[in-house]
Amino acid sequence: MNKMLTVLSVVAVFGLALVANAYTMGSMHKNDMAMNYDVNRLIGTQVKNSDGEGLGSINDFVFDQGGRVIFAVLDHESRFVAIPYSALSISGAKAEEARVVLNVDREKLDAAPEFDRTKAMTDRKWAGDVYRYFGQQPYWTEVEPQPATVPGSGGVGY
Repeated sequence: MNKMLTVLSVVAVFGLALVANAYTMGSMHKNDMAMNYDVNRLIGTQVKNSDGEGLGSINDFVFDQGGRVIFAVLDHESRFVAIPYSALSISGAKAEEARVVLNVDREKLDAAPEFDRTKAMTDRKWAGDVYRYFGQQPYWTEVEPQPATVPGSGGVGY
């Protein structure tokens, strides 16, 4: 029993070190890291718009190969809609107290593209179109900030 607890402790510490390393290396964003632990507990949570109107409930999440949440799958009037995770405002100290808001009116959500798991995982154009439909910049198209000066001899500012 003690041997099993020791092994589990080592695995837990190793896993935490990997998450911390991924965070410091920039492959995980702060919000993603905070929510990865509780994101599955949000399944079934009601989603409302900024007017307090119920839009549906979270049915599932889609992750990329790096573990980043790409989409929340919203069950909206018996129809599944892919919602860019970045379009959701999530508040509450614990997942069971979470308040999830999608700043969109019902008509726009009614006309949103229906969720397609295959396209969500393999078709960057489709996924990008969904992001833009909800007013979001697809995270995979974001340009990394470049330094203002070029390091080394002869570089600007040196």
